[in-house]
Formats: sequence, C-alpha cells, structure tokens
Amino acid sequence: MGSREKKDVGLERYLTVKEAAEHIRVSASTLRHWAREGYLPHHKVGGQKGKILFREADLIAFMSKHRVPSSEELLGRV
Repeated sequence: MGSREKKDVGLERYLTVKEAAEHIRVSASTLRHWAREGYLPHHKVGGQKGKILFREADLIAFMSKHRVPSSEELLGRV
C-alpha cells in the first residue's frame, strides 16, 4: 500500500502518524507522545515495533474535545 493511498478498513479510515500529524497540525513526535500517554486512541499494526495507525473518527473527536481546528477550518474551507 503506497503512502498516498487511503487505509480503509471496512467503513473506517485509518491514518499513519505522519498523515494524522498533518491533519491536526502537530508534530509526529507530539502525536506519538499523546498516543503513548493514552490521550489519543491508536492501533498498532505489525507487533511491538510496527506501525501506529489512528482512526480518522478518533482524531475528529479529539480535535472537537480539545478545540483543535482542522486544517480545513484553518484554511477557511468549512
């Protein structure tokens, strides 16, 4: 699966650390920290050293709860 492809599982969309960080406009290291500390739900794929994926719905809920504007809101597209 290429890095630009959507990672859809059923009807849910999953984002990589890089994609999720860009989506909520924080660094990848901040996003990993939030996941590690339990602030943001995530899924590990491929074992302990595997990829971390975030459900798009969880990111949206997190942004709403913490009043983090989406990139679309910041650009005035909403």
